[in-house]
Amino acid sequence: MGSFVTTDKWVDTTIRVLICDDYAVTRRRVVVALEQRPDIEVVGEAAEPTSAESIGRETNPDLVLVGSELGQAGAAQTAARIRQGVPSARALVLGIPEDSLDGVEAVKAGAVGFIDRNTLVENVADAVRTVYGGSPILPAPIATAVIEAFDRLAAPEGAPAGGLRRPKLTDRERKVLELLAAEHSLDEAASLLDLLPGTAANLAANALLKLMRLHDAEVALEAASARAVPGRH
Repeated sequence: MGSFVTTDKWVDTTIRVLICDDYAVTRRRVVVALEQRPDIEVVGEAAEPTSAESIGRETNPDLVLVGSELGQAGAAQTAARIRQGVPSARALVLGIPEDSLDGVEAVKAGAVGFIDRNTLVENVADAVRTVYGGSPILPAPIATAVIEAFDRLAAPEGAPAGGLRRPKLTDRERKVLELLAAEHSLDEAASLLDLLPGTAANLAANALLKLMRLHDAEVALEAASARAVPGRH
């Protein structure tokens, strides 16, 4: 699907989606839920991270739908692997991790939304559009865990390795996350804080981006350290 933005320009507005989940039934349910949507194209399917990374490099998806529990890999490692080949891709996690710390690790690796598997078929198309449009989907436990992750970084013992700069939440970012943690929607948070809905979404997205950038910097630092030590890979 595309749309004309001027009389002489055609802009492709199709959302390109890659699905990675080790349950074939889940993948099929998601494909069926999305394939009739004219604005969403499923460009590939994978059952494990290695295949997903390869398909991602070939298809350049906008968004990767990642199972919350992919064997030993998990959503975080899978999202990170795919982003190695497609740095611009973001992840929508199919499921809400039982351990909210796993959710934070997924955020660091590129996840911008989490969708309940119990309502997957009904909500996946809208969730794809929402996160592609720049609005994170953060269930209360994940929002709480994100706040706690920033608080740990602010503690004296929480300084990132290698002298990396500590990311900090602004007051408005924290207030938005606190309202999400209290089970308010982004629209409700915007109303309560007297913000435009888009502003509230941007504040939440910026908070997640700070954790992603720290993760990317840590990965780069680790890679540089490995190259500097002979025989280390």
